[in-house]
Amino acid sequence: MDGDVATDTLVLNRPAQRLQFRITLGGEPFTKPNLKYLGVSLADSKSKPPALAPNRRAWGKTIDVPERSQMKYPDGKGLCSPTTVSMLMGYWRES
Repeated sequence: MDGDVATDTLVLNRPAQRLQFRITLGGEPFTKPNLKYLGVSLADSKSKPPALAPNRRAWGKTIDVPERSQMKYPDGKGLCSPTTVSMLMGYWRES
């Protein structure tokens, strides 16, 4: 076995030498579908980059991000990464 799929991530047992995509677009006859987005991220999860010094200028600052909730968590003990990312993207869209 060359690797495994963890939800939406292909985890290979060893680094790959090449990458190939095949995209098949379907739809009604005589209509041309539009590909709006194709995202690919290639990362070596075993890589150990050097630690960066903290950006102390950002400490203690609050930014006004649009509030969104995936669901209510008891005592606020929970965090949803996609919701958090969408809040930050909403902030930067307006900046």
